[in-house]
Amino acid sequence: MTSTESRFFRVAMRPSVPLLAATLVAGCSQDVPEPSQAAVGTPPSIAVGSEAPDTGLVRLTEAHARTLSVRTVTVSRAPAPFDIQVPGTVTPAPDYYAEVSAPLNGRIASMAVHEGEPVSREQVVAQLESLELADLVSSYHEEEAEREFARLQVERYQPLAEAGISPASALEAARADLARAVARSAAARIRLRSLGVTDEDLSRWYASNADRPLLAIRSPIDGTIGEHLIELGQSVMAYEKMMSVVNAERVLVQAFLTPDDASWVRAGDAVKVALPAMPGRVYEASVMSLSPLVGKGSRSVVAIIPLVVNGGLIPGQSVRVTVTARPAEPVITVPLSAIEWEGETAVVFVRGGDALSWIPTPVEIARLGDEEAIIESGVDAGDVLAVTQVFTLKALARFAEYGEEP
Repeated sequence: MTSTESRFFRVAMRPSVPLLAATLVAGCSQDVPEPSQAAVGTPPSIAVGSEAPDTGLVRLTEAHARTLSVRTVTVSRAPAPFDIQVPGTVTPAPDYYAEVSAPLNGRIASMAVHEGEPVSREQVVAQLESLELADLVSSYHEEEAEREFARLQVERYQPLAEAGISPASALEAARADLARAVARSAAARIRLRSLGVTDEDLSRWYASNADRPLLAIRSPIDGTIGEHLIELGQSVMAYEKMMSVVNAERVLVQAFLTPDDASWVRAGDAVKVALPAMPGRVYEASVMSLSPLVGKGSRSVVAIIPLVVNGGLIPGQSVRVTVTARPAEPVITVPLSAIEWEGETAVVFVRGGDALSWIPTPVEIARLGDEEAIIESGVDAGDVLAVTQVFTLKALARFAEYGEEP
């Protein structure tokens, strides 16, 4: 065979590329079966039942259940106290704080105490010189003089009327004048007493014929002078605040609750009050009452907590308040470790009919705590929930869901 003939023979025997590709495709299609979804799409750890597209049921094999070793908790409905931590402010207790003012316009003639000094109830803290007081004292003296004159007239007419020397009508008129004088004198005395003037003051002024009576301003309570707003010789207006007296034996703590937290708190709930600057100092008390209104500025509900502190807390300080709330009815609580989130939806895994089945179940949460959540709906007493491997169960449920899609 010549070289030309040999070259022609090799070209004629070479199959074309398209023909070879078609032959390979045909052969593969006849010999290699198409893999099923069950063979490549489903891991050996789960098998999705016919109800999976509706319920999301996840069924573990026994081998993988042993590997995961899912821990569980059984749901129960029971009383479940829990702590709520909120900020608070110390304020004076009722009857343990007083503001001192003068009942008349006048001028400060003397001062007996200053800021920070202790005072006792009814102790004189300042003296006021006042034209109004001088007029009232003068009027009282006049009425007293008229009363005394009327009394003497009755004493004079009575024996004369009894002897028939003077008519009875004269005695009756004298007695009427005495009654009116007594009433006017009593009214003048009451006006002075309403200003804080004592009988001792009246007697002293009357006996000495004082030309400048001074009104004593007294402390309403035992305590310590807080604010001191006056100076010697200063003019003051009636009922204008001059100073304050604080008794630090008792205080009120105002705890600021969110409206949601306030719905769980009731009068009588136990409270612990701590001073951030002194962590070791903790006061135990209970909630006395709750404000019936939400504050416009802070959008908070105020819990009022009375405390006996004997000077340990000062009005104006900021404190940290822990309220132990006691729900009125038994509630369902689950550990936070049992909860996974699908967007804003909380989901727990409830064990199905056997230990290998888990059903993702949405729940409504009434309150999230630091370690537990109070459940409004979604699960009930007796349900068994997974508290470990929850993220793994969630991943398997998601895989099962998407694996069933065509």
